[in-house]
Amino acid sequence: MATRQRTSSSEVRKKILDAALELLTTEGPDSVTVRGIAKRANVAAMGVYNHFEGKNGVIDAIWTQGFDRLREAMEKANVEQEPLTALEMAGANYREFALEHVAHYQIMFMLRIKDYAPTIEAARAAALAHNSLVVLVERAQQAGFLDMQNSYDLAQQFWSITHGYVSLEILQMNFAANPQKAYLSAIHALGLGLAPANQLKL
Repeated sequence: MATRQRTSSSEVRKKILDAALELLTTEGPDSVTVRGIAKRANVAAMGVYNHFEGKNGVIDAIWTQGFDRLREAMEKANVEQEPLTALEMAGANYREFALEHVAHYQIMFMLRIKDYAPTIEAARAAALAHNSLVVLVERAQQAGFLDMQNSYDLAQQFWSITHGYVSLEILQMNFAANPQKAYLSAIHALGLGLAPANQLKL
């Protein structure tokens, strides 16, 4: 008699996360319940509690995974490139991540799940992702491409324009003839606008 092979813990976790992401994409945040996730993942409801301690644990894992992937995408910007080019490359990678991982992005930035608050670990993942942008901004400042004001303020401006643009794109409210070209042009224009005063060309 053949012995039934037990599904590994990592496989079960992946099935649960994939199920939650599918529910978010197809049915919206209200569908993300322990029962709904378990049914979509074809596991017992107790499995969601065993692996994630309930719905909030699943959302927290998605949040953390999303920010980890975003940080990795931002850090792919080639630091050997000219600082502003690297910053623009990070922006391009940001958009690519958002459009390829829409459910993650919505959990991270665009949705509020009832009764969910990020854990310390999840908040740290978000902070590290933001810091990867700050590092690129500071490098551009040190090379004389950006004004020497507070680097976190500058990073916030870059993040705001990237987030606003991709959010509209996710909501299918992007009417640019060439969305990618318009996006990169906006980032480039912001970088030029934040150049030191003695470098501005009138």
